[in-house]
Amino acid sequence: MKLLSWNIRSSFGHMGRCRQLVDYLWDEAVDIMGLQETIRQDFSQLELQGLFERPFVWQWLPAIGQSDGILLGGHCNCF
Repeated sequence: MKLLSWNIRSSFGHMGRCRQLVDYLWDEAVDIMGLQETIRQDFSQLELQGLFERPFVWQWLPAIGQSDGILLGGHCNCF
């Protein structure tokens, strides 16, 4: 089982950073992912499904102002 934990520091919305994340998830076959400091209030299911095509379950905590925010994802077959 592989786990990725990354303090992304609000760069989740940057295309280069998202591409880097997607490439890493595919290359390493990550099973559980945790991103800290997303600085996001919400995520759409479409956005999250586009992030990784393997069947993942997603949960998040919204940011408070310009800080915090957590996104957690886990491969459905791991649980």
